[in-house]
Amino acid sequence: MKKFYPILFALFLLQTSSLFGQRYLNEVFTNVTKTPNIVYSNNISFLTGDTTTVDLRFDLYEPTGDTEAARPLVLYFHTGSFLPILRNQTATGDRADSATAEMCRQFARRGYVAASVDYRLGWNPLGTTQDIRTGTLLLAVYRAIQDARACVRYFKKSYSVDGNPYKIDTNRMILCGQGSGGYIAMAFATLDKTQEIQLLKFLAGETNATYGFVQGQPYVNQQVWGDYDGFNAAPGFGVSNHPGYSGRVRMAVNMGGALGDSTWLEQGDVPLVAFHSVNDPFAPFGVGNVIVPTTGQFVVDVIGSQAIIKRSKNFGNQDVFNIPYNDPYTTRANSINNGLEGLFPFELPNPGPPLNGQAGPWEWISYTDLQAIAPFYGVTSGGVDTIYQSAFFSNPNVNNKDKALAYIDTIQGYLAPRIVQVLQLPGYYTGFSTLTSGDFTVTVAPNPASDRVNIQVDAAIRINSIELLDISGRRLTAISQLNNNLASLNTSSLSKGMYLVRIQSDKGVISTRFMKD
Repeated sequence: MKKFYPILFALFLLQTSSLFGQRYLNEVFTNVTKTPNIVYSNNISFLTGDTTTVDLRFDLYEPTGDTEAARPLVLYFHTGSFLPILRNQTATGDRADSATAEMCRQFARRGYVAASVDYRLGWNPLGTTQDIRTGTLLLAVYRAIQDARACVRYFKKSYSVDGNPYKIDTNRMILCGQGSGGYIAMAFATLDKTQEIQLLKFLAGETNATYGFVQGQPYVNQQVWGDYDGFNAAPGFGVSNHPGYSGRVRMAVNMGGALGDSTWLEQGDVPLVAFHSVNDPFAPFGVGNVIVPTTGQFVVDVIGSQAIIKRSKNFGNQDVFNIPYNDPYTTRANSINNGLEGLFPFELPNPGPPLNGQAGPWEWISYTDLQAIAPFYGVTSGGVDTIYQSAFFSNPNVNNKDKALAYIDTIQGYLAPRIVQVLQLPGYYTGFSTLTSGDFTVTVAPNPASDRVNIQVDAAIRINSIELLDISGRRLTAISQLNNNLASLNTSSLSKGMYLVRIQSDKGVISTRFMKD
């Protein structure tokens, strides 16, 4: 049953109608157009132990039939433990993974452009020493950061040089990472100083010529591997892609994953949103160790989503989110996140040995699909059987698509108003009562409102209709055929929180928000 709140306008007849979707907050498009295999850069891969130059690609998702010419862009990075799917002994690790593709489709149906991005893979989790495991993993993350920045620059270059073929707004770009992609997103958002990769735990304990490690020196030697943008690498170690453009974004999101060290995160870094299983066996929710799942061997100590968001909050980086919300996703998150705005913990039962924790509840897999791709990765049918069964250890319902989609819906529902707020998309909360569209000005007063709020536009403008929505974009009521520049709204029956007013006038549409106290 739909629940409508009674709203009384002083001068106008109240009318109600069906639910309305607000672009960027809700899915307002039905169909999504996918353009696969777009090359954004090329660089040197070390996956097989031999160096080879490879093309790096993304799949583009956009709303079908969209006429907007400047749309916000989400760059999405898949999971996979920095190794190819199946070869990593897991059922995920590709830009077409089920959850990865679904997240991109949902972004597109909300009006965003989304790119599911490949990045260079390769490290040695079976290394016989901690130096090998820690050093090669850090290098894998480092190369992925370089690739992510190259992808950002690719889109900015396409805007400036190629006539903006993807119809994006290069000032409104965010990064989202899932699983090991979460490591990329968090490191991308925070790493910007050479000394941050020269901490004691990132120095080689012994010299190893095979991997280029020198005792007492950083695993990542920027004179060899290039800087964070991938520029100025030694010959044979990296390729510079799209110089002259910024590799920065406005916001980063992680679904699992972790941050290599707390000191990487500093005041002034971009705002963060994190989704994490509290008992994740692969990446700590708070502070802990990364281990090799198949052997249990130590790799590196890291900080997880809870510690990341707490530190970001303490620096004031999360202040942009300090607005009133009244959606059920925020209510649930706030009941369990200890006041850490931007953190959505998932409390999942312990499935028991061997991992005693759950991860990636948003993921689902298909046995048939895994068998179909196995020959391309040199994995036998029996190997797929083992990998498929092992997936249930950390995700007991990993074959349940409906369950996974429920988690994805929750992630999108919590994330949507926060992206709107950071990117200042239509309807974002300003804290002011007056908003100008360029063609006319709307004033909502008082704001916050108690029993009544007045909506007024310029005297020469005629309001055709007004719609009232909650923060999730659900329409509560509407009124049409006003033909006036003023309306008075009785808000006494509304619950406390923030609401969106969408005004359709003879000069266009404008949206603003007010708070009910």
